[in-house]
Amino acid sequence: MTPRYLKYTKHLFAFLDQGIVSGTNFCLAILITRFSGVATYGQFSLFWMVYLFLQGLSIAYIGLPMQVLSQEKKDKNQYLEKSIHLSNYILIALLPVIYMGMSIYTYFDENLEKGTWFWLFPIVVVLFIKHDVHRKYFYAKGQNKKVLFLDISGYLFQTPLLFLISLYKTVTIHEIVATLLACILVSNCTFYFLKEKNSTSFSTKELPYKENWNYAKHLLTTTVLQWFSGNYFIIIAASLLGTGAVGIIKIFQNLMGILNVLFSTLENIIPPKAGFLFNEGGKKALYTYIKKVTIYVGMGYLLILLALKLFGKNIISIIYGSEYIQHSYLINYFIVIYVFVFLGTISQIVIKTLRLNFSIFIAYVITMITTAIIATPLVSNYGILGVVYGFIILQIMTVSTYIITLNFTKKCISE
Repeated sequence: MTPRYLKYTKHLFAFLDQGIVSGTNFCLAILITRFSGVATYGQFSLFWMVYLFLQGLSIAYIGLPMQVLSQEKKDKNQYLEKSIHLSNYILIALLPVIYMGMSIYTYFDENLEKGTWFWLFPIVVVLFIKHDVHRKYFYAKGQNKKVLFLDISGYLFQTPLLFLISLYKTVTIHEIVATLLACILVSNCTFYFLKEKNSTSFSTKELPYKENWNYAKHLLTTTVLQWFSGNYFIIIAASLLGTGAVGIIKIFQNLMGILNVLFSTLENIIPPKAGFLFNEGGKKALYTYIKKVTIYVGMGYLLILLALKLFGKNIISIIYGSEYIQHSYLINYFIVIYVFVFLGTISQIVIKTLRLNFSIFIAYVITMITTAIIATPLVSNYGILGVVYGFIILQIMTVSTYIITLNFTKKCISE
């Protein structure tokens, strides 16, 4: 019973950990919307897209190799240590690039003040990316309890701290960024207290530049395409409809963000186990495991979607305010979107484990081209609903490409 107990305990820690991360993001969005207004939340969301873009690149080049490639290494600890060093060098080089991009943005936006937030935001972005690398490090080593401690120190106090600030002054973008910085600094310090003390060389020649590149070269391009294909609709909405419209869309994405606990937990737990089974038992062992995960997790997922369908209107009124009930019809569309998100998440994990990353690249090339064609007409003609229509179209196209790839792979197995 002991191995079984330890197995489920590790999964529980991973689930609790992601609950803290997604729960904090959920509550933070509510606080910003309540105390600063939907326009400020829309503005913050636009800025935070910078972090989400760079985080995606980091996961592709550092995070996923740490979880997948490390399982093949005889000296797993050395590889993980070198990956940490590699990420540190990249982030140091990245910091001035972010400042340069922020300067260009504020130069063209005359209504945006270059205050405290301007100098703190790039540091916040770099530290959050570093935090995410630290999480992948512990997940790759199966130390899920340490990940939980990391996120408790980095996320759990964000909402209480911002709430205390709101009692004494108006919450603006400055207070939001300062709150995030204070919390993420604590998390980065916590990592070095929890991490084992290992002696590794800091020589750049020994860092896994090439190895990670061979694994992630298609994923990196895919990340860029994915970010633009999804967020281009948000950018168009901001330019045509204003930051208030962006805030409305983000409110519903935040509501559905409850499900991100599940997605992120799957992405952290499944790849190491899937990689191990693939290396030990081949494709058949991998597909058997994925089928089992899909059935059990999918049942719980459908129950959550059903609850959102039945009670979503009341939830919006209680959490965000009665003034947003007029947009509650969007819940039905987001439920459809997240059915495809679930299927896409499972399919993408399998594809990455099989190292068929080129098919993900093809999927996002298709969606990027589609986005460039349909985004402006949809948003111009249908407003906020046009953005949602676009999300649905992109999800259908992405999942279809994944299914075609996996069906072709299954045929190859049978032959």
